[in-house]
Amino acid sequence: MSSVSGYVFEKWGIKKALILGGVINLVGTGMRYFASFIDSSVDSFQPRLVVVLLGQFIAASAQPFFLNAPPKFAAVWFSESSRTIATTIGSVSNPFAAAVAMIVIPALCEQSSDMPFTLMICAIVAAVALVPAIFMPALPPTPPSASAAMSLADAADEPFWTAITKISKNLHFWILFIVFSIYVAFFNAFSSLINQIVIPYGYTDDEAGIFGALLIVSGIIGAGISGAVVDKTKKYRLVIRTCSPLLGLAYVGFIFVVRKDFIVGIGAVCCVIGLLSFGLLPVTLELGIECTFPVASSASTSLLWMGGQTFAVLFLVVGDMLRDESPNADPPENMKTALICMGFLACATSILCYLYNSPNYRLEAEQKQRDEKVEFARNHFRNIQCH
Repeated sequence: MSSVSGYVFEKWGIKKALILGGVINLVGTGMRYFASFIDSSVDSFQPRLVVVLLGQFIAASAQPFFLNAPPKFAAVWFSESSRTIATTIGSVSNPFAAAVAMIVIPALCEQSSDMPFTLMICAIVAAVALVPAIFMPALPPTPPSASAAMSLADAADEPFWTAITKISKNLHFWILFIVFSIYVAFFNAFSSLINQIVIPYGYTDDEAGIFGALLIVSGIIGAGISGAVVDKTKKYRLVIRTCSPLLGLAYVGFIFVVRKDFIVGIGAVCCVIGLLSFGLLPVTLELGIECTFPVASSASTSLLWMGGQTFAVLFLVVGDMLRDESPNADPPENMKTALICMGFLACATSILCYLYNSPNYRLEAEQKQRDEKVEFARNHFRNIQCH
């Protein structure tokens, strides 16, 4: 649904896209709740399961509408001095909410009989979250920047699939695509498998949950720092060229800290991985727009997220296949091979960041317009003096 959501953003606008995503999410969460009313037993559970999975599928298909929204919203509503931090806030809201849900849902659903109530709460939250999108303005009263005005004009004139075609010929975008996809996929796979990575070494589910929370919390801090730095300095390439090698080394370091009775070391490396992974997230999303401008921003964002989610599924499957299930495994069921592969690929990916050398076309267009305004003002002042 990632490309579909990108098309809707450009064709119908931000407000209608968010409303559509909210409605799809509400339908999916509602179906999951109503599935609890279907009679089910050990011998006849298929009807309920089918409805639950269908509701889950529908709700999940709404996610790209929210993942793709922050860069587009920032491009239309914010000036160049605050775009990256706006993208940062929007981008980290998704994993932050997921972290909150991981804490709240188990508290609501302590036993199987609590599941209908829990699903009802999820449906209510989905309905409440839809309300702000209904009342938000469709467009800012005045475009906050030259690029915002151009984006709004281009969205009306250029078909979305034409924008995709243009992007497909942009080498620098594909470098970003690989970097973004691999790092997003690694973080998703790493955070999803953290329990299975550390439990063989004697850690509990609660301790694994702490490691997962450290990934999210440190990530939010890292995203905030990188967003503020880039908004102030515009040093996009410097940030990704600094953070990427360090992130690769962090994944390598995790191979050596995963051992018994070393909770501090594991927690510290988790913090570094979260800090750097989230720090790269808004910067890479913004660079995807910079290197493809004036192509529709939703086109580049949707492709980047599609790559990240696709690679995540692949790495989850491969990571599970690399689990050591041999009789001589030490410890049993360890995932050392998966971690080694992850560390190697993360380091190799960091090299690609040094091959990215695209100009920041959006920033250059805005600077050009400012220079033209200054020159026009000077000429006008000279004409007044002559008269």
